[in-house]
Parts: sequence; C-alpha cells; structure tokens
Amino acid sequence: MADAKSTWIINFHGIGEIERAFDPGESEVWLDIDRFRSILDSIEGKPDLQITFDDGNQSDLEIAVPELLKRDLRAVFFIPAGKIGEETFLTCEGLKEMVSAGMQIGSHGWSHRAWRSLDPSIRRQEFEESKNRLEQIIQRPVDLAACPFGDYNRSVFRHLRSAGYRAAYTSDRGIAIEGQFAKPRNTVHANDDGESLLSERHTFEDSLQRRLRLAVKRWR
Repeated sequence: MADAKSTWIINFHGIGEIERAFDPGESEVWLDIDRFRSILDSIEGKPDLQITFDDGNQSDLEIAVPELLKRDLRAVFFIPAGKIGEETFLTCEGLKEMVSAGMQIGSHGWSHRAWRSLDPSIRRQEFEESKNRLEQIIQRPVDLAACPFGDYNRSVFRHLRSAGYRAAYTSDRGIAIEGQFAKPRNTVHANDDGESLLSERHTFEDSLQRRLRLAVKRWR
C-alpha cells in the first residue's frame, strides 16, 4: 500500500450567489467567488490532487469551468440526472459545453437521495437510468459515481459495480488510493482556504484505526 499512487480529492458544491432556497446543510458548502478563486490558486499545479463537484448546479458551468480553464485545471462533475433542466441546475446543453471544455461527467444518482435504504427497483433508477441518461446527453461513457450525502454500504457498491461503474466517490475524507473502488473525498466548506485543505492531507495518512472504521462502514 505504501507504494500505491495516492490522490487527494477535494469536492466543491455551489459557487457565487444562489437563486433558490438552500437545501438543508447546503449553505455550509456554498462558496463565494473570491474564496473559490483563492483555493484554485493554491491548488494549481498539484499533480496528485483531483477536483470534483457535486449536485449539478448552474454555477458549475457559469463560474467553475471558466476559472478552472484559466488555470489549466480539469474536474469531474457529478450530476443528479433527474435535476437536469430544472431551475438553477445544469441543462443538457450545459453538460455538452462542459465536456467540450475537457471536463468529465459522473453520476450523482437520479434525484439526490440517500442510496443505502432504497429498495432495488429505485436503485435501478438511481444507478442505471441516471447513467443511461447522462451517456445519451454527452455521448460518452459515464463510469464514475458519487454517493449523495456520502451514504453507502457494500450492497450499494455491489449494485454500482454491476451497473458498470469503475469507482464510487464518497464523503469520507482522507486519501484515495489508485485501484480502490471507493474514493474518499474532502468536502470544501464555506470557510475553508487552500492552505488548510492542503495541510489537512498530512493528518490523513491512513492509520489502522481509520482503515478499520471505513471497512466497517463499507460492510454494513
């Protein structure tokens, strides 16, 4: 494990002014533009860092993509397929623009609901129908998924694998190891800055206690 390639994955949500009511907890992860720019300046040029975005907000296209391109950065955007075209969320054309700009699209399910307690018929919509719709829109394979609310267990992972996903991004915080199906991410909060996000990595060198805790979560 010590020789495996590791990646520090940070995850954004919305940026700038919001034109709808915040969902519960959303205000804690919504950044103003200046803070977002400052964080990108701090992480620019870090080859072992990956950037992701959740929820498919219109700010992904209007703010995030131009700022990423200015710094020659790329990101994976995880989209809840059922929200495409809704007010303040990305449209089909917006997704195509993002792909043309070099961004990658992944699935964030269908309607942004926790996956662990869903019955198999609803999971098919969350995993398979969301994947199919995104692939039809962008005309490219979609094989990455991000768990809404960080909610998963071994059954969720089994269904994701069978649906054709090669990795599941979580909200566990920590370091992602190449080849592992579960990819822990580090959520960017409204008061975070680039220095704190980078220094935090050193506190997450995989200890035995942490590996055991995540193993228990994955086998629920």
